[in-house]
Amino acid sequence: MKNLDNNQSNESIIPSELISFLKKDTYSILIKGSPGTGKTSLCFAILKELKIKTNFSYLTTRVSPKSLFLQHPWLAHYFKIKIKELKTTSEKNDSIMFFEDARLDEPESLFERITSQLMDARAPLIIIDSWDAVAGFMDKESRLNNERVLQTWLERAGARLILVNEGLDTTPLDYLVDGVVILDQHFLNNNLFERTLDLIKLRGTKVTNHRYFFSLNEGIFKIKR
Repeated sequence: MKNLDNNQSNESIIPSELISFLKKDTYSILIKGSPGTGKTSLCFAILKELKIKTNFSYLTTRVSPKSLFLQHPWLAHYFKIKIKELKTTSEKNDSIMFFEDARLDEPESLFERITSQLMDARAPLIIIDSWDAVAGFMDKESRLNNERVLQTWLERAGARLILVNEGLDTTPLDYLVDGVVILDQHFLNNNLFERTLDLIKLRGTKVTNHRYFFSLNEGIFKIKR
């Protein structure tokens, strides 16, 4: 299998079935995987593949938006941000206004912020990285109720929602969302030998290949051919 070449601009960097699903007017999708499997990089690859640069909301509950750009230099290039300027400017840089720092938000206030964006359709695409940081503070019943509310408002607003989750355990959220993607990394003798993306479900989209292999060089997500 060949890695995608940077010059092959006509080649997709994520599976074609996933692209078809992500182009729907409204959906919810869960990206799952252990730490370091490439979930955040896949979210960035989705933005690039769909050519999205404005009118979205990326809620980060783990690191600051500025750190995301410093850790993924290609992302700064995509949004036309100079790394030198990013290091010396504040978080209020207009170029990263669609990336929201939610690390200090209380779970209830963060949930209200998400539902507000869904209700007024301010951001047709909302990415929450990661949902665990919000749901982890809720009891089992509250979490399920809130996840049902999210799904309901999502459908009413005609919006799109991407949730990132740590771990591979199956939860009620897997059944609520329209799509589930699992990222994994496999080791042999303590050495990484392959990364896999499994399309568990993509409601309304025909899936011909359920497993893809991908690379993650310098935080750049690319499927392998």
